[in-house]
Amino acid sequence: MKSLKVLHFIYGDVAFNNFLYPLIKYQKNKSVVQEVVLGGKDIDLSVFKTKKGNGLHFGYKFGVRSPFVSFLKIYRLISRKSPTTIVSHMTLSATYPLLISKLLGIENRIYICHGLSFLGYKGPVRLALKVIDLVNISLSTRTICVTPSIYDEAKKINKKTDIVSIYPGSCAGLSSDRYITKKDLNVKLKDKQKSSQLKILYVGRGTKRKGIYELLAAANSKIILEKNIIIDIVGFTAAQIKLDPKKIPKNVRFHGFQKDVRPYYCYSDIIILPSWHDGFGYSLLEGAAFGCAMIASDIPGPTSLVKNNVNGSLISPRSPKEIENCILEYYNDRSMLINHMQKSYSISLNFKEEKILHQMHDLILGSNPKK
Repeated sequence: MKSLKVLHFIYGDVAFNNFLYPLIKYQKNKSVVQEVVLGGKDIDLSVFKTKKGNGLHFGYKFGVRSPFVSFLKIYRLISRKSPTTIVSHMTLSATYPLLISKLLGIENRIYICHGLSFLGYKGPVRLALKVIDLVNISLSTRTICVTPSIYDEAKKINKKTDIVSIYPGSCAGLSSDRYITKKDLNVKLKDKQKSSQLKILYVGRGTKRKGIYELLAAANSKIILEKNIIIDIVGFTAAQIKLDPKKIPKNVRFHGFQKDVRPYYCYSDIIILPSWHDGFGYSLLEGAAFGCAMIASDIPGPTSLVKNNVNGSLISPRSPKEIENCILEYYNDRSMLINHMQKSYSISLNFKEEKILHQMHDLILGSNPKK
């Protein structure tokens, strides 16, 4: 079999660790030669040395500050590397690599669609993001969507390009060490039956589109504050989102960025992600693998994992009131909570790493998806 020389473009070391490095490990002995170009600010380049990867950091994200310089750097890099395949991740970071690789005549141009950003907005912002999504898909020879629900939306805006999906979803799945054992799950569920406290966890960035301000507004409601409800936030501090310490609800605890989030998942009853738009919602899957019921926005992406009234609850995005009502429903119905925690774990088993990476490997090589 002829060796495939792949050049990946991905933005951010967290994305590299979660989405790309597992695939590189999986493809190590499969006649695939791979290199990685990592964009972004404040990247820890030691991640490449410790994991024996190849990378170049120059902050190539599609932006307005130095678009011409970024274009030239990416052009020179791709020309020098002469890959047989370009694999480009993320909406705003994929356009230049895909465009340049097409200009250079690279036949295999893969766009990993982690989500369609325009779905979370209205007006001019929605139009601009939709154009970018459409351009990325059109420049690719194959677009790989990380969930079936995102695939359905992508096909609506481009019917001609080869668009496929990972089933049941995610980009890399979860390795075995990212799951709680069934024995520990049973202990967790038994402890929940005895506890009157409800523990909710948010894991992610402190950006508006992730719905963090709606979550804080819900946490600050009088009825929530009166209950034995704790909301833990992992990924950033209150200072990073410029939140006045005096305005932090007494039931909310910020823990900042954590390299290992597993102890927080293990401790929590519910994982919540009230995003405006999302390709999948990895924190939901990670929480489910530790027996957390899920609360997520009723939008393409999370709906490929969260089944309303089965393993969690779907709510309207941008609605603090719906977040509040959903939290209170779980607080008042312990049997529903425990049932959803158990079902959440069961569904998470469908997303094991080997199954997802096998699909991703085949789709990058050009094999047709098997639904």
